[in-house]
Amino acid sequence: KKKYAEVKQRFDVVEADYLQQMKNNRGNPVDSKAFRTLEKEYQVLKNKLEHLPGKPG
Repeated sequence: KKKYAEVKQRFDVVEADYLQQMKNNRGNPVDSKAFRTLEKEYQVLKNKLEHLPGKPG
């Protein structure tokens, strides 16, 4: 459960940044290496949360 909580905390930070950048660019991906890295991390963490044991509820 501790590992899940750590991943969830990181995901929340990355998700907020990712969604804010998408909103600022009218829903289109930003054409930069930094954004692509952020997008990849967002997808990896999202997938990890879906498959990690210890989900609440």
